[in-house]
Amino acid sequence: MPESNRITPLCCNPTPLWRNALPSDVQTSFDFITRTAQQISATRIDARLPMTGNGDELDRLAQTLNDMLNRLDDSFRRRNKMFANPKPIDSKGPVPG
Repeated sequence: MPESNRITPLCCNPTPLWRNALPSDVQTSFDFITRTAQQISATRIDARLPMTGNGDELDRLAQTLNDMLNRLDDSFRRRNKMFANPKPIDSKGPVPG
C-alpha cells in the first residue's frame, strides 16, 4: 500500500478529537492545571492546582487532587520531623525480642 494511502488509527493520533471539541476556556483550564501539576514534586509539594470556583468537573478534580497533595504534604512533614528529632535509644534496658 502506498505511504499516502495509509490511515492512521485513531488511538495513535497525538491530538485527541475531544480536545478540539472543548471550549477554549476549558482547554485553557486543562493546560493550566497540567502545567501546575508538572511543577509539583517532592521538593515543591506546597504547590496546589488552581480552581475556578464555579464547581464544575475541573474544580472537583482540582479539589480532589489538592486534598491528596495536602495528605502527602502532611505525611512528608511528619516524616521529616521524626527523622530530624530521633528519640535516643536506651541501651541499658532490656532488648525486645
